[in-house]
Amino acid sequence: MPFWDAYEKASEEAYAKDKARCAALPEEREFRPDFIERLKMREYMMKVRLSYLKIVEPSMFALYAGLTSEQKAMFARSMRGLIRRH
Repeated sequence: MPFWDAYEKASEEAYAKDKARCAALPEEREFRPDFIERLKMREYMMKVRLSYLKIVEPSMFALYAGLTSEQKAMFARSMRGLIRRH
């Protein structure tokens, strides 16, 4: 399935970027972050998730369009962690 291959490649690219980002983080914090720092970290993580979505979105949409109704339901359930509501 070529759509799956494209989605898998995009996911791997996004994962590699995230892995590099994580490797650049310090192993331990020297201080407990205050409210503003935690808010900044939250914003940063939202940007990271948006970056991932921008990488995989085109291939994900193409893959989803080629699925049956039953497969779409299964796909949607598997993506719950990616698209969380707050």
